[in-house]
Order: sequence, then C-alpha cells, then structure tokens
Amino acid sequence: MLNVYQSNRTERLVDALSLNLSRDPAGPFDPTVILTHSFGLGQWLRIGIAERLGIAAGVVTSLPATWIWRLCQEEFGLDADARRSAFDTDVMTFMLARLLAGTSAGSAAGEPLAAVTDYIGQGADRDLRAYQLAARLAHLYDQYLLYRPDWMLAWELGSEHPEGDLAWVAVLWQRLTAETTEPHRVRLYAQLAERLATRPPANAPSRVSIFGLSTLPPAQLEVFSALAQHIEVDLYFLNPCQHYWGDVASERDQARRSIRELVRHGRPLTDDDYFEAGNPLLSSMGKQGREFLEMLLEADATTLHETWESPGTATALASLQRDILNLERGGTFLDEPGTHMVGADDRSLQIHACHSPLREVEVLYDQLQLLFETTPDLSPHEIIVMMPNVSTYAPFIEARFRDHLPFSIADRNPVSDSAVILSFRSLLDTAHARFTAPEVMDLLEVPLIAARYGLIEDDLALISAWIGSSGIRWGLSGEEKQARWELPAEPHNTWRFGLDRMLHGYAARAEDGLVDGVLPFDIDSGDVHVLQALQAFIDDLGRWAARLREPRSVPEWAVTLTALVETFYGDPSDEVLELQLIRDALEALVSVAAQAGFDVEMEPAPFREALDGLLGLPARGGALLTGGITFASLVPMRSIPFRVVCLMGMNDGEFPRHEAQYSFDVRGGKHRPGDRSRRLDDQYLFLEAALSAREVLYLSYRGRRITDNRRMLPSILVAELREYCESVLRLPDGTPPTLVTEHPLQPFDPQYFGADARLPSYQQEWYQAEGDAANAEPTFLAGLVAGTPQTVIELSELVSFFRNPARFFLRARLGVVFESHADYLDDVESFTLGALDNYQLAESALSWSLDSGNEAAWRGLMVASGRVLPGTPGRLMLDDAWRKADEIVRRVDKLIDGNPFEKPVDLTLGNVRLVGRVDRMFDAGRVFFRTGRVRDRQLVATWVEHLALNAQTPGHMTYLVDNENDQSLSIVDRERATRLLTELVDLFRASDARPPRFLPETSRAFFEGLAKGEYRARERAYERFSRGNAGSEGTDASYTRLFDLPADLDDEFARTAVRIYGPLFEALS
Repeated sequence: MLNVYQSNRTERLVDALSLNLSRDPAGPFDPTVILTHSFGLGQWLRIGIAERLGIAAGVVTSLPATWIWRLCQEEFGLDADARRSAFDTDVMTFMLARLLAGTSAGSAAGEPLAAVTDYIGQGADRDLRAYQLAARLAHLYDQYLLYRPDWMLAWELGSEHPEGDLAWVAVLWQRLTAETTEPHRVRLYAQLAERLATRPPANAPSRVSIFGLSTLPPAQLEVFSALAQHIEVDLYFLNPCQHYWGDVASERDQARRSIRELVRHGRPLTDDDYFEAGNPLLSSMGKQGREFLEMLLEADATTLHETWESPGTATALASLQRDILNLERGGTFLDEPGTHMVGADDRSLQIHACHSPLREVEVLYDQLQLLFETTPDLSPHEIIVMMPNVSTYAPFIEARFRDHLPFSIADRNPVSDSAVILSFRSLLDTAHARFTAPEVMDLLEVPLIAARYGLIEDDLALISAWIGSSGIRWGLSGEEKQARWELPAEPHNTWRFGLDRMLHGYAARAEDGLVDGVLPFDIDSGDVHVLQALQAFIDDLGRWAARLREPRSVPEWAVTLTALVETFYGDPSDEVLELQLIRDALEALVSVAAQAGFDVEMEPAPFREALDGLLGLPARGGALLTGGITFASLVPMRSIPFRVVCLMGMNDGEFPRHEAQYSFDVRGGKHRPGDRSRRLDDQYLFLEAALSAREVLYLSYRGRRITDNRRMLPSILVAELREYCESVLRLPDGTPPTLVTEHPLQPFDPQYFGADARLPSYQQEWYQAEGDAANAEPTFLAGLVAGTPQTVIELSELVSFFRNPARFFLRARLGVVFESHADYLDDVESFTLGALDNYQLAESALSWSLDSGNEAAWRGLMVASGRVLPGTPGRLMLDDAWRKADEIVRRVDKLIDGNPFEKPVDLTLGNVRLVGRVDRMFDAGRVFFRTGRVRDRQLVATWVEHLALNAQTPGHMTYLVDNENDQSLSIVDRERATRLLTELVDLFRASDARPPRFLPETSRAFFEGLAKGEYRARERAYERFSRGNAGSEGTDASYTRLFDLPADLDDEFARTAVRIYGPLFEALS
C-alpha cells in the first residue's frame, strides 16, 4: 500500500516514521530502507529515529534512483558488481564520444548527422568538441529517460523523430541503444512494473520509506506504486498547506474541500489557476511541490495520513508560516489582505544587505553572537547556514568563525577548495602552458610540492626574488618557444636563460662581467641546495609537459598520471586523502571507459575534460551535524528544522539559479508536470527553508556594489517575501516593519559602535574606545611616551627624516616597516618599460657613462641581464636611456670637473652634536643630478645637507640637475644656516612621540598656494595628496596610517610648511 504522510512540520513526519518502524520493525539482519534526496537528510533522520526509539540500527539511506537500480539488478540478474548502468551519464558520454568520433569523418549532406559532422569539424580541437557534445547529450538523454520516456522508446524503435533540424538527436539515441544489450531505465522500469504486477520482488524489504522528497520522476513513482501492491511504501511529504492550494478563485469554500473530494470531483488545472487567490508565496514558489502532490493523489491505492501543527502568531515568522498553512493572506481569504500585529523588537525575520560575501559572513557572525546573547538557551548545533555556493564563502567562514564559534563546513568542492587538486590540474595544463614565472611559482608554492623538493618557506621567497631579478618571464627555452609557438629560438627571458645566469653566478660574480656570453646572477654558496631544487623542478616540468602532449588510451592516461603524482607529490601521510581522490577519479575513469567500450586514444584536452567531471564532484555529505553551526549548500539540509535558518548569497541573477539551455534540447522549454528544473527546485527550496525555521529566518544578499556603493537588487524570492511581509505585518503604530538592514562597507564603521541595536559588533579587533574627538592622533600613538632626546644626531638620519617623516617615525620609533606589495613576477618580455623601469635603466646608463663611458659594454650587460630584449625593441629602449644619460652628463660636465669627494660635517647646535658626511662634492660645489625629476622629498633632503655644508664651512653652492631643470641653492651665511639647521634639528627631536605635520609634496602645494589665500592653499594641498599618482604621498601607507587628511591640514601643518619651504625657496633659483 502507498501511504502518503503529510505535515507542515518535518518533526511530525519523523514521529510518524518512528512510529511505523516501532510497530513493524525490520528483522535483526534486515535493513531498514529509507530513501532521501541527500546524505545530510539521511544522517539527520538516523539521529531523529535514535532519539525517539532509543536506537537506530540497520538504517540504510539511499537515493531513490540508486535503490531502484539495485532492485533491477536483483530482479533481472544484471551484473551485481556493476556500479553503473550502461546508461549512466558518464558511461553514455564515452559511448557517444566513440560514436561521434566514428561519424565525424563525414556525412552526406541531408543526412541527419550532417549537422553534427559540420559542428565537430576536422580541426585540432575536433576530439574536444566531440567529447563536449557527447557530455551534454548524455545529460539530456538522462533527463529524457526520466521525464520523456515515451520519446526514448519511439526514438529507439525509429517510429518517431523530432521535427526539423533536431532529427539527429533521435538518430544518435537509436545508434546508442544498439551499442548495448543492457536495457535502459525506461525499459527496466516498465519491465519491473510489469513483473511487480504479478508477483512481489524476491529480496525486497518489508517496508520502504521515502522521506523529504519534494518531487519524483513519474516513472519512479510508478515503480513505487507497483511495489506498494506487495509491501508497505510510506512516503513522507512536507506539505506547507493543510488545504488544497490550487483553484480557489471562484468560491472560498472550494479551497476548504478535502483532498479526497478534490481528487474525486476536481477538474484539470492550469498554471493560471494557482495565482488567482490564496497565499501568493505558496502560489509563486510552490509549483514543484504542488505538481508532486497532485501526482501522489492520482496514484493508485493511495492512503493519506495528515498531521498539522499551527505555528501560531507570536512572531512575524510564525504568522508567515501560519498564513501558508491556512492558505491565507494576513489571516484572511478575502481579496484584500489582513494584517498581523508584531512587536517592534521582533527579529524573527531578518534581511541583511551587504557589500560582498566577506561582509555577509562578518555580519552573520555579529548577528549570531547577538542571538546567543539574547537567547541564552540557543546552541550552535541548532543553527543552519545555507548558501548556493559553499566554496565562495568557505575561506571567509574559516577566517571569521575559527577560534570563536564551533562550526563545520559541508559540501565543499575538492577542486576549488584543495590546493593539491588545483595544482594537479595546473600540472595537466603544462602540456599547453607558457610556463610563465607566476604560473610556475604558484605550483612551487603548493606546500606538498615544495616539501617534495626539500624547500621551506624562506627558500620560496628567495626563489621568487631570483626569478624576478634574473629576468625570467616565460618559456622553458628558446628551442621550446620555436617548436611550440613558432617564435625565434631566442633564449632571452626563458627559464633556461635565468637558470644559466644562476648557475654561472655560483662560480663567478656579476661584477666580473660576461662569462661565455652569460651575465652571472650572484648566488650565495649557502643557497646552492635551493638552486638545485629549482633546477630539478623545472627539469621535471619540462619532461612531463612533453609527455602530457601525447594522446594515449584511458588506461595509459591513468598509469601516466599516477606516475606524475608520484613525481611531484610523493605519498606523504598528511595528504593521502586528496591524492587518493585523484587516484580514485583515475580508477573510475578507466572503469567507465571500459564499460563504454571506449578503447581509442584520447587527446589531452578531452581527457582533461573527462577527469575534471569526476574530480569536480562535491564531497558526499562532509562535516554535517557535528555539534556546531552547520554551513552547507542549499540542497542537503533544506527541509531539516532548525531554530535558526540562515540563507546567504540570495542575490539577483544568482538565486534562483539558471540552467544552461542547449539549442538541441528537443523539449524546447515545454514543461510537463513532474519535470525538474533548477529554477523550480530553488523556488521550492527557498519555501521549504522558510518553513523549516522555528524561531529565526535570516537572509542576506549583496545589496550594494563594493566599488561605487550603487544599490543592487536581491533575489526575486527575497523581494517577494519582503513585499508580502510588508503587506500583512504591522507594528503597534500601524506601520509595516523594516525588514532590511543596510550594512556599511567596512566592519569598523562607527555605526557598529553606536546606539543602533540592529548594527551590533562583536569583533573586538575593530573596536575603538571613544575618546576626545579633538585628539587627531591615531589611538595607537595615544600612549606613546617620548624617549630621551638625542644629543648626537647623524646627518644621514636627519636627511632621511625630512625625506619622509612618517616612514622614518614608524621605522625608527616603532620598528614598523610597511612592505611593498607592488613586487610581482612578470609573465611577458619587456616590450615596453614602465616609468620606474625606464628611470632605473637611464640611471644605470648615467652611472656607466660617468664611470667608463663604454656604451657598447653597457648595452651588452643590459641585454644579458634580461632587463631589455635583444634586437630592435631593446635597442630602442637602450638608445632612449643612453640619450637621457648623455643629456645629463652634458649639462653637468662643467660642474663635475675633477674627482668627487665627501665633505665631513661636525657641528654643535646648542646641546646637540650633528655629525656626518656630504657626498657628491666637487670643486664647484655640491652637485645633485638624476635622469628623472627632482622630487620634493629629494629637494628638502638636499636643502638639509646644503644648510649643514654652509653651517660647517660657508660659501658652498648646491646644484640640482634633472631631466627638466637646472636649479641651484645659493650660499647661505653661516649664522643663518646654523639657525635654520637648529630649527630643523629641534623639529626632529620634538617628533619622538608624534611625527610632525609635514608631508614634502603636500606641504609644498600648500606653500605655493598661499598666494591665493589659506583656504585655497589647503584645497590645493588636499588635491595634491589625493591625486593618487604612483609614488605620491596619497598612496604611501606610512602617511595614510599616521595622518587623516584633510583634518590634519591644520595650523600646525601650515606653520611647518612655511617654516621649511620659506627659506628654501628664498635660496632656490
């Protein structure tokens, strides 16, 4: 008998299941069969049964299709060891690929398969196209077997073909079925139903329970209906509504009719009937469940059992669930909706608009902490957090929740979440890779690969520096570039080029010049083991890349890739699981290909496609229900009740998810009752999740763009829910509640530490105690105590201080150095140079020109260093650099007559002694020259040295020559130079606890703008600071960490700018 148990509460369905199992228990050696839609639901059911009966033993959970396949194996004597049917999607893919390979040689025009032949073509990617088409066809045929069985039988017999250009779909199916004697699913189900009509199955259990499914293919439902003639088949259906939720437009009483009466007398229904009255959420989101319920009611010998439980109206969530249960809108059946009163502090329905997935996780953390605080009896295991794509959120969840709240993450995709598997796929790609420096370094930084070659973290940092400095860009060697890319066999910027430099650098030094045409790259003798490991790794990559370009049979591919795994990973115990996933996928691929009779060689690209399909399968279940907060995808846990149900990633265009539509899908979008679609699945999934929440339903989505803060729409399902709630929920003052909470972009926004109870923060690292608003110093400087003033100051320290006061303060006073994150590995040759590279090349030319003047030798060294290309591109760059250097040399030639020398400085300035040396001294004075522009920080630094020179020995000029101007600082008499230098030293000594309000570029902009008034000067200063040019103060982390502009453009800033730049510009000409 087919017993349908329906309730609006999953707990009541578990009660009914447990009661049935206790009344008619299976034998001690017989399994208790429960069919569910997911591993997670099966695990939860075992716990529920054990709680009610004291024990849950011998419970076997399975998918309906899997269980029916095993039943067919037993009934028809099919291969009991076969894990897959010949019409399994993976097997069909290989069978179709073989058929397509055989037909792609050419079909006569007008033949059904001519269109397929034209698509596959005869190009280099022919095999890949054939495999990809086979995979998509296999997926469609699998769907047709479940939802279009009449088509599949007709196509197999050749009695009916699709009209138009799609006849080849049926022809290919006919050829596919002729390839095997094994019956497909349609015939198996028909034969099984026919056999069950006359006798019971031989080894079937006494009871089969089907729990929590929101739909079943009609063919499978027919099998269970036939099986119900012999054993008890119990189907437990989560029905959101206790009344018939269909044709309610004509008379209100029609919606109150019992289900049995409707089945007996009801008329056929259309989609339009479901949107005329009743609850709009049920009619909009419940199509899948509604169709399934009608299929159950139309099945033969169906016995209905009902258990309903009112959620009440104590909260907004309960009122929403009660409306759905009673097929009402605001507690009424009238056309105009009624209303439910809710408290002002009701937080049972929450919608949070955030800027990014990271912010969604941070907001969730704070809101859950608030729930734990306000609901003391709430436990972490009573909370479920679901999202469409777990992999997107997993890193943020790990970072935010670890060490704070217990949690587990299930349904993670091993391909996107495992560094080992990602690197394995990258190794497969080496067959067609360019071997760029970043790609190779990414591989070497995988911990398992690094350990295989005996490298530690410091070694990897050293290798990265070597790669960048030795000129490696891409390609293994010049010969490889010529063979694969038809480029000149030029080794420049290849791995062979860089490694040759490193190997020569072990035996010689760069200062020795070229050795056999190679410029040595200096390597310390203590790092030779690192160089040996790098050489071995590159050699292995090159050897395997050549092997992976060759086609081979699937078994040969498996053997080859197993050897590849051993080469790059070995077999360490702490990574066996991930490596075993790779080996299991290879084994499965060999099995599938053998079952499909696929014995031809596969090109690398289609084999990679096939392997990706198996590696990309999500882990079965994973860490579900482990005692902490459960993070999972939406499918496994959707109908399990939790006190708090959270849904993240409810974004417009992303949920409900869209399914790819193929142009050769014969269905053409025409829907039949019972058809599956991802969109219908997600709509009903959302409805079930809302019904599964017992106290709080929490939703979040990206509500603002992170780049420009523009508003973004939520999922249409969230919008419908919000619209419904705003129409039926009322606060005591008669207004609808505000369900959506808009969150700031950053977690440290002051709003989180204010009075708004909807914006709590439990992230202590962002908390800042409120202090005096007028205190402009960053809080981390508030308690800094000035040290003992220096009595002896190095001139180099004073110069460094005024060149960049913020950086000097952080380094010298706090020991803080902000590392540059601009260093990255290039993956293309230097066809063009950036501004900094151009400057460095010109400075090199300038230094070489002044030292030796041998232009040809300099050019050879620059090419050998990898900084520029050989040939015309590099020659033009070198011409430009030498021209710039030559121009500077010509302009300073008279000023630098004679050898340069250093001038010692030893001054007593009050109770301070200033000592040091000033370089670049010539008979004419001090000469500062460079091929680029003299920056303001360099001008100020030169001014400090100029004052020191004239305070020590009067009569010194300073000349500044750059690519734009010839400037000079005039002689300053000793008394004035001493006084000005003393002021600068005092400013230096006073900055021990707080840096001065002096930013060389910004302060100069202010000083020069004073002619138009102080207000305009401050505007000009802030414009200069916020311009954002590379190397400017607005992009310097030291300034942005210590100063808050424009607030810090205060009187102290103005006085300091005038104090420094006033006398400087008097002397500058």
